Amino acid sequence: MDEFKSVKSVDFNMSFIFMDAVSRRVIDILPDRRIHRLISYFQRYPIEVRRRVKGVVIDMYEPYITLIQSVFPNAVIIFDRFHIVQNLTRALDRTRISVMNGFARDSQEYKVLKRYWKLFLLNEFELNTSYFRRYTYFKNFMSQASIVSFIRDINHIIEKYYRCVQDILAAIRLSNTDMLSSLFDRNLDSRVSHYVNVAIETCRRYEEFILNACRYKLSNGPLEGKINKIKLIKRNAFGHRNFYNYKKRIILVFEKFRYIENGPDISV
Repeated sequence: MDEFKSVKSVDFNMSFIFMDAVSRRVIDILPDRRIHRLISYFQRYPIEVRRRVKGVVIDMYEPYITLIQSVFPNAVIIFDRFHIVQNLTRALDRTRISVMNGFARDSQEYKVLKRYWKLFLLNEFELNTSYFRRYTYFKNFMSQASIVSFIRDINHIIEKYYRCVQDILAAIRLSNTDMLSSLFDRNLDSRVSHYVNVAIETCRRYEEFILNACRYKLSNGPLEGKINKIKLIKRNAFGHRNFYNYKKRIILVFEKFRYIENGPDISV
């Protein structure tokens, strides 16, 4: 389940969408994403049906946790891996910016931190270690890995958090739940930036749901793809005013492509 920017006539311009994780078929689109409205909607289904829901994949939006626990008593809550990684890398980038602003604008440290932020946010195993060439702001030949090493040596805060984030990303990539739990239990001293503490504390608070992301091979990727297609539908129509006409158009497009790919649904 997720939300997307809808028409102006709905509350907060946001609509709610959810789909079947197996068949990847959109189940319904609602004009309101507020939790009390969503709870009322799902409670229309019999409790026997709601108990059969085994798991729900969401982003790190806290109200959806309350929703799932209220209406799907047997469902496992799974955080989408992309949003977990995004939460950590954003904190890492904010730490980089805070350290960068502590240097003079004409210093090498400031320029390197500002120019090579993409390399700094890459997974460590993706950095090239063998290809050396001339890079701006460096006199010697450098590789991608050596540039990141230079950045890490600039400040102990960057080094400490960079190592912590890379270890967590590696544990998520390897689906190693034991390693991930031990990393969340690691105590970070007060010298680490505020952004680090907030990100790690968020991971600790939702540790169970993050570990579920390693245990189950489900993600919000297919739903995000459908939301991108919904944005194209709206753009091609130069916008919609009425939500229900917009919803009918979305369902019509998705069912048309489903019919072309899979043929008629003879089970109905």
